[in-house]
This record gives sequence, structure tokens and C-alpha cells, in this order.
Amino acid sequence: MSQLKYSPVTHLFVALNCLVFLLMYVVSGGVVEDVRLLIQFGALYPPLIQWDLGQSYRLFSAIFVHIGFMHFFANTLTIYFLGQQIERLYGSVRFFWIYLLTGLMGNLFCLVFSPDAIVAGSSTSIFGLFTILVVLRWLPNPYLQYLGQSYLPLLLMNLVFSLAPGVSLAGHLGGLVGGACLALVLPLAPYGLVYGRQGQVLGAGLYLGLALLFLSSVLS
Repeated sequence: MSQLKYSPVTHLFVALNCLVFLLMYVVSGGVVEDVRLLIQFGALYPPLIQWDLGQSYRLFSAIFVHIGFMHFFANTLTIYFLGQQIERLYGSVRFFWIYLLTGLMGNLFCLVFSPDAIVAGSSTSIFGLFTILVVLRWLPNPYLQYLGQSYLPLLLMNLVFSLAPGVSLAGHLGGLVGGACLALVLPLAPYGLVYGRQGQVLGAGLYLGLALLFLSSVLS
């Protein structure tokens, strides 16, 4: 109960992952990798957004859809542990937006650089969370420096894994970029901004600029 008290948003996202996967399993009779099922439950398929702007919700819904049990289990377990750390650092409200906005940037990268792929999973957000912890190592706090140093090898290992067939490199890189931008934008009490006001402006400008550029290039 204490974990739920201090990290309610992490538990909310874990519960959403579990609920969506359970519904997919029940509806499909256990065949959760079916392409039509994935699209039905909100996976990202870029042509759908190009044809109908109303399908843009998939840029968010795809974060909670997973392709198979191992995909679901690995991502959800990572969110459970990683999410609690970041939620306690930034607070629940900021963590809510960090998770969604890093996932959004990852899916925007997929929209542009993987235009024919079906994309699903929380790993876009997970890469953003990893990156935020790595960036925080530049704050003057031994604990944050230790966290950032310990997560850097994990981030690099997962980037190498992203080169494997069937893994969305674009989505992972987008999550990384989104996480780096948000780490610059959001102050962390009591230390403030990682790179000051200039870094905050740079992070916000880069995030918004990329988001608008990618959306306009797809919808034009």
C-alpha cells in the first residue's frame, strides 16, 4: 500500500497495460499478435493517421498495446520499477506527463521514419525514462549521479538491442530524444534545472519543433 501511495501514476500505467493485454487475450482467444487485433486495440499504423486525422489518438494508445506476452511482461515490469523512481523524484503529475510525452515523441518518430510499420508498446516511454535518469547525473547530488551512472549502460545496451529485426529503432530513439528534452525542461527540486534557463528553452523548443515538423510532414 505504501508503494501505491507514493507512486499512484506508475500503478495506473501498469494497470492499464494489464487491462489492455487481458482484453486482447480474451477477445482473440489468446492470439494477441494478430495484426487486425493490434490495430483494433489502438496500435500505431501511420497510414491510418494520414488517411484520417481522427486516428491520431493512436500516437498515445499505442503506448499501452503490446505484441505478445513477453513484450507485455518485460515492458510492464520495467515500468513498475523505473516508474516508481521517477515518480518519486518528479511527483505524480509531472511523471504522468513525462510518460505520455516521451511515448508521444517515440511514436512521432515512427510516424516519419517507419511509415509502413505497425508499432505498439511502452518502450518508447521507457527509453524516455532511462534517458531522464541519465541526464540527471549532471545535477550536484551523489544519489542522482549514481542513478544516472548505473542506468547509462542499460540505456546503451537497449539501444544496441534496438538494432534487432522487429524492434522499433525509430520509436526508441524518439523516446530517448523526448526524455532528453523533458529532462532539460522540468526542474527537479531542490536542484532546479539541469542546464539552467537556456537548457529549458532549448529542450522545449526542440520538443515542440520536432513534434510540429513531424506532424506537418505526415499530414501535408
